[in-house]
Amino acid sequence: MPEAASLPIIDVSAEGPDNQAKVAKALVDAAAEYGFVYIKNSGLDLTHEQIENAFAMVGDFKEGFNFGAFNASGKATQSIPSSMELHQVELAAFREACHSVCRKLLLLFGIGLEVSPPDFFAKAHATAPEKPSGSILRFLYYPPPSATPDAQDDDVRAGAHSDYGSVTLLFRLPGQAGLEILTPSGAWAPVPVSPAASSGEGEDDDEAPPPILVNIGDLLSYWTNGLLRSTVHRVAFPAAGGDTIRGEKGKESAADPRYSIVYFCHPADDTPLAAVPSERVRSFSSEKKNDLAGAAPAAGAGGANSQSQQGKVLTAKEHLQSRLRATYLQMYSGEKEGGEEST
Repeated sequence: MPEAASLPIIDVSAEGPDNQAKVAKALVDAAAEYGFVYIKNSGLDLTHEQIENAFAMVGDFKEGFNFGAFNASGKATQSIPSSMELHQVELAAFREACHSVCRKLLLLFGIGLEVSPPDFFAKAHATAPEKPSGSILRFLYYPPPSATPDAQDDDVRAGAHSDYGSVTLLFRLPGQAGLEILTPSGAWAPVPVSPAASSGEGEDDDEAPPPILVNIGDLLSYWTNGLLRSTVHRVAFPAAGGDTIRGEKGKESAADPRYSIVYFCHPADDTPLAAVPSERVRSFSSEKKNDLAGAAPAAGAGGANSQSQQGKVLTAKEHLQSRLRATYLQMYSGEKEGGEEST
């Protein structure tokens, strides 16, 4: 039975400067060490009922969907499946709630990094019609192995990658694990849906909603010169024998499909990714430059060069475009090496 990744669970409901400072420190420490963290008690920003309703609204969809911006009337700005048209207003509200949670986390990161002003990151992620961004609400469907008869034992549902944006929120259904993160040692560690049970912390509470899984994206890692870690991850098939990771509630059958909802949060496209006004980030950049000059990237770390190594100030849109180019160039090169004919 595989060992689960040991990720902290942080209660983000704290109020008041002193309590917020403690939570902010815990978030920064987790983001710097793991790149992933669970959060609970997101409060009025995003309720468990909203998460459950989001899964219920789309039903057993058989493909993935991306939702970009919604207009002021709560209507999607792109074509969507007819089955979702009746739920556009609710989906728009869910997307906005996800963005509010991300901005709350970004404020806490600003506090934890002692950025001046603390809302430096949160302000860059303010939403407005005239401020487009790369933020996306994505509904993901992973078919069962039976739908891919040519699949091999070591195949995965989603290959190793890192996320492009600032912060990602991941919502999963109980018993539908499969996410694995690449540790600094180069090993893959599964990430359970129910982390308290997997870490042996207390008793299972079947009534308690699972926490939200948060991970740092390439952009925020780049912006903080690698202090906040963007971690490579993948989605694996469950074991054919029905094994589950230690502490996971229920078992995920290898014959079942997998559903998840992801919110990828990005700053406004025109946001300059200039030096973060934080002594902690500046100090880390200097230490990293001295200690890791010429060294290969650590296992498990995703993303591009740090902001201090770039030599120019990119905008958020330029950074996203550079990551997309790098990804698809890598995919194209892999196809050519594998004998695929180029056009």
